[in-house]
Amino acid sequence: MNRKNEDNDELLQLRENFHRLFNLLSQTNSMGYSVFHPPHMELPVDMAYTDTELLVYVDVPGVSRDDLKVSVMRDIIIVEGKRNAPYPPAIRFQCMERIFDTFYRIIELPKPMDTTRISAKYINGVLCFRGPLIQERRGGKRPVDIEFSSEGD
Repeated sequence: MNRKNEDNDELLQLRENFHRLFNLLSQTNSMGYSVFHPPHMELPVDMAYTDTELLVYVDVPGVSRDDLKVSVMRDIIIVEGKRNAPYPPAIRFQCMERIFDTFYRIIELPKPMDTTRISAKYINGVLCFRGPLIQERRGGKRPVDIEFSSEGD
Protein backbone atom coordinates (compact mmCIF):
# COMPACT_ATOMS: atom_id res chain seq x y z
CA MET A 1 0.00 0.00 0.00
CA ASN A 2 1.43 3.39 -0.86
CA ARG A 3 1.72 6.38 1.49
CA LYS A 4 -1.21 8.27 -0.07
CA ASN A 5 -3.60 5.39 0.62
CA GLU A 6 -2.30 5.08 4.20
CA ASP A 7 -2.94 8.81 4.76
CA ASN A 8 -6.48 8.48 3.39
CA ASP A 9 -7.15 5.48 5.64
CA GLU A 10 -5.92 7.44 8.66
CA LEU A 11 -8.15 10.39 7.76
CA LEU A 12 -11.16 8.11 7.33
CA GLN A 13 -10.44 6.48 10.69
CA LEU A 14 -10.09 9.89 12.33
CA ARG A 15 -13.39 11.01 10.81
CA GLU A 16 -15.08 7.85 12.08
CA ASN A 17 -13.69 8.46 15.59
CA PHE A 18 -15.04 12.02 15.54
CA HIS A 19 -18.48 10.75 14.52
CA ARG A 20 -18.46 8.29 17.41
CA LEU A 21 -17.40 11.03 19.83
CA PHE A 22 -20.10 13.45 18.64
CA ASN A 23 -22.72 10.71 18.90
CA LEU A 24 -21.62 10.04 22.47
CA LEU A 25 -21.70 13.74 23.34
CA SER A 26 -25.19 14.15 21.91
CA GLN A 27 -26.66 11.40 24.10
CA THR A 28 -29.03 12.80 26.70
CA ASN A 29 -29.78 11.78 30.24
CA SER A 30 -33.27 11.20 31.66
CA MET A 31 -33.76 14.97 32.12
CA GLY A 32 -33.09 15.58 28.44
CA TYR A 33 -29.71 17.25 28.95
CA SER A 34 -26.55 16.24 27.19
CA VAL A 35 -24.45 13.96 29.35
CA PHE A 36 -21.29 16.01 28.81
CA HIS A 37 -22.74 19.51 28.44
CA PRO A 38 -21.61 22.15 30.93
CA PRO A 39 -24.36 23.12 33.41
CA HIS A 40 -24.41 26.79 32.43
CA MET A 41 -25.24 29.00 29.51
CA GLU A 42 -22.43 30.83 27.80
CA LEU A 43 -23.39 34.38 26.95
CA PRO A 44 -21.59 35.75 23.88
CA VAL A 45 -20.49 39.37 24.30
CA ASP A 46 -19.49 42.06 21.79
CA MET A 47 -17.88 45.32 22.91
CA ALA A 48 -17.36 48.42 20.81
CA TYR A 49 -16.85 52.11 21.36
CA THR A 50 -17.21 55.48 19.71
CA ASP A 51 -15.35 58.66 20.59
CA THR A 52 -17.75 59.29 23.47
CA GLU A 53 -19.29 56.03 24.65
CA LEU A 54 -18.75 52.34 25.24
CA LEU A 55 -21.23 49.82 23.80
CA VAL A 56 -21.69 46.26 25.13
CA TYR A 57 -23.96 43.66 23.51
CA VAL A 58 -24.85 40.39 25.28
CA ASP A 59 -26.88 37.56 23.70
CA VAL A 60 -29.58 36.41 26.14
CA PRO A 61 -32.34 34.97 23.92
CA GLY A 62 -35.53 33.63 25.41
CA VAL A 63 -35.15 35.27 28.82
CA SER A 64 -38.15 36.99 30.37
CA ARG A 65 -38.03 40.36 32.12
CA ASP A 66 -38.54 38.74 35.53
CA ASP A 67 -35.65 36.31 35.01
CA LEU A 68 -32.97 38.84 34.02
CA LYS A 69 -30.89 40.89 36.46
CA VAL A 70 -28.05 43.31 35.74
CA SER A 71 -25.76 45.03 38.21
CA VAL A 72 -22.63 47.14 38.01
CA MET A 73 -19.64 47.08 40.35
CA ARG A 74 -16.79 49.48 39.59
CA ASP A 75 -15.82 48.67 36.00
CA ILE A 76 -17.64 45.36 35.86
CA ILE A 77 -21.11 44.55 34.52
CA ILE A 78 -22.76 41.44 35.96
CA VAL A 79 -25.53 39.80 33.92
CA GLU A 80 -27.42 36.98 35.58
CA GLY A 81 -30.70 35.22 35.17
CA LYS A 82 -32.50 32.08 34.13
CA ARG A 83 -33.88 30.76 30.86
CA ASN A 84 -36.72 28.33 31.42
CA ALA A 85 -37.43 25.43 29.08
CA PRO A 86 -40.67 25.97 27.15
CA TYR A 87 -41.30 22.23 26.79
CA PRO A 88 -43.85 20.06 28.58
CA PRO A 89 -42.16 17.69 31.05
CA ALA A 90 -43.44 14.50 29.37
CA ILE A 91 -41.46 14.81 26.14
CA ARG A 92 -38.18 13.04 25.44
CA PHE A 93 -35.45 14.51 23.32
CA GLN A 94 -33.55 12.97 20.45
CA CYS A 95 -31.14 15.90 20.56
CA MET A 96 -30.95 18.95 22.86
CA GLU A 97 -28.36 21.62 22.13
CA ARG A 98 -30.03 24.68 23.63
CA ILE A 99 -29.45 25.21 27.33
CA PHE A 100 -32.14 26.15 29.83
CA ASP A 101 -30.72 26.96 33.21
CA THR A 102 -29.41 29.75 35.36
CA PHE A 103 -26.58 31.80 33.95
CA TYR A 104 -24.27 34.66 34.74
CA ARG A 105 -21.60 36.59 32.93
CA ILE A 106 -19.08 38.96 34.46
CA ILE A 107 -17.98 41.54 31.90
CA GLU A 108 -14.92 43.63 32.68
CA LEU A 109 -15.14 46.87 30.77
CA PRO A 110 -12.11 47.40 28.50
CA LYS A 111 -12.31 51.20 28.70
CA PRO A 112 -13.23 53.48 31.60
CA MET A 113 -16.97 54.15 31.59
CA ASP A 114 -19.14 56.25 33.87
CA THR A 115 -21.11 53.32 35.27
CA THR A 116 -23.43 55.67 37.17
CA ARG A 117 -24.84 56.73 33.78
CA ILE A 118 -25.05 53.33 32.10
CA SER A 119 -28.27 52.42 30.27
CA ALA A 120 -29.53 49.03 29.11
CA LYS A 121 -32.12 47.86 26.59
CA TYR A 122 -33.27 44.37 25.68
CA ILE A 123 -33.94 44.15 21.93
CA ASN A 124 -34.75 40.88 20.13
CA GLY A 125 -32.78 38.70 22.55
CA VAL A 126 -29.78 41.04 22.81
CA LEU A 127 -29.06 43.06 25.94
CA CYS A 128 -27.48 46.37 24.86
CA PHE A 129 -25.54 48.55 27.30
CA ARG A 130 -24.19 52.00 26.60
CA GLY A 131 -22.43 54.51 28.77
CA PRO A 132 -20.17 57.53 28.44
CA LEU A 133 -16.43 57.06 28.37
CA ILE A 134 -14.42 58.83 31.09
CA GLN A 135 -10.74 59.52 31.68
CA GLU A 136 -10.12 57.74 34.97
CA ARG A 137 -10.08 53.96 35.06
CA ARG A 138 -11.65 52.92 38.34
CA GLY A 139 -13.74 55.93 39.27
CA GLY A 140 -13.42 58.02 42.37
CA LYS A 141 -14.24 57.20 45.94
CA ARG A 142 -17.98 57.41 46.60
CA PRO A 143 -19.73 57.19 49.95
CA VAL A 144 -22.23 54.38 50.55
CA ASP A 145 -25.33 55.03 52.66
CA ILE A 146 -25.70 52.66 55.59
CA GLU A 147 -29.11 51.71 56.93
CA PHE A 148 -29.04 50.89 60.64
CA SER A 149 -31.57 48.48 62.09
CA SER A 150 -32.17 47.28 65.64
CA GLU A 151 -33.22 43.85 64.33
CA GLY A 152 -30.91 41.14 63.02
CA ASP A 153 -31.88 41.61 59.34
